[in-house]
Amino acid sequence: MARTAAPFPWKGLVLAAGLGFLVYVGMGLVADLRSVRHALAGFSWWSFAAALGLAFGNYVVRFLKWQYYLRLLGIRVPAGRSFLVFLAGLLMSVTPAKVGEVLRSVLLAESYGVPVERTAPIVIADRLSDMLALLVLMSAGAASFSRGWAVWVLGGGMCAAVVVSIQVPAVGRALVSVARRLPVIRKVGDRLAEAYESLRTVGSASVLVVPVALSVVGWGAECVAFHIVVHGFRGASLDLYTASFVYALATVAGAVAMLPGGLGATEASMAGMLVTLPPGLESGTAAAATVLIRLATLWFAVLVGLLALPVHRAVTRSRKP
Repeated sequence: MARTAAPFPWKGLVLAAGLGFLVYVGMGLVADLRSVRHALAGFSWWSFAAALGLAFGNYVVRFLKWQYYLRLLGIRVPAGRSFLVFLAGLLMSVTPAKVGEVLRSVLLAESYGVPVERTAPIVIADRLSDMLALLVLMSAGAASFSRGWAVWVLGGGMCAAVVVSIQVPAVGRALVSVARRLPVIRKVGDRLAEAYESLRTVGSASVLVVPVALSVVGWGAECVAFHIVVHGFRGASLDLYTASFVYALATVAGAVAMLPGGLGATEASMAGMLVTLPPGLESGTAAAATVLIRLATLWFAVLVGLLALPVHRAVTRSRKP
């Protein structure tokens, strides 16, 4: 049975957009607005269009992951409707570590009656496969930067801890047992236990191979998009290996910071590395490149979700008797 539609998250989106505006204005002030305008004056805008196409390619690859996880859980949804649900979930890309993408589970519950707790673990498994893929992409350029290896090891340790909690039932169930004693979680303890069992299905080591491979392709497309955007500025140069290292590391930094969409942490680390790592871009060019790639990836995802959500709900209403 379909559930009542969840309220549209206007408040969260407005707050995230406001935070993003402040971050980008702050970057412009730090880099000097005149130098940013000068950099943009010589920008080849075809590069931005190419970045949008590559970003959408990442969304398509991530949709294939979504379908893979649904099939593992034995959930059958028509591909077209599932694609709409997936795209609508991109609206919540501006939540901390994208956990708001659990909106997809809510939409499946609304239209197909699939319990939220059954599909919500996909968000965690998706983040885990993304983190592993970003580590792979970082490793391509990490050998040239001593601190890059340190971050790679730290991120690998974090992923290993999550994998162990999933792979070793005694560890995972002990953590669930502890969580169920907490006052806030106690009321949903049974759902939490069910969610953990689903997570063991979609997050096992054998299952992770396909999602990680897809994530490498998808996030690799955004690394290429970043490389193209940088080269769209007159006189700017950045090899693909370094671009992949910078983009992947900045994305991980944003996720670890647990800020909405990684706002602030991702931009600061990305612009900082563009200036300090060889060949070293001008601060105005670095700031402009950072803002443009975030518009082409993070905010483009929000726009796609903003368009897909009402379409999904209109289709859902038309199917009701």
